Amino acid sequence: MLSPLLHSPSAQDRARVRAACLALAGLTMVAVAACSPEASRTRGDGPGADVGNRGVNIELHPSGSEAYYGTPNLNPSVAPAKK
Repeated sequence: MLSPLLHSPSAQDRARVRAACLALAGLTMVAVAACSPEASRTRGDGPGADVGNRGVNIELHPSGSEAYYGTPNLNPSVAPAKK
């Protein structure tokens, strides 16, 4: 006679174990997906995901930007910007 601990699992037992494993795997996936690496990032001058992340004071155009310098004005109803 077999001991109760040494019996072969029934189909119902296997289904319960399978359901528990799937539920655990699903909860693990949700927990991992909800934890963003950017969640602990501080706003502003803190470290970010950018490798070349710089400080707050970046001067892109030191002498000023004239984006449309030398572009002909083909619309006479628009006056050119005064300097």
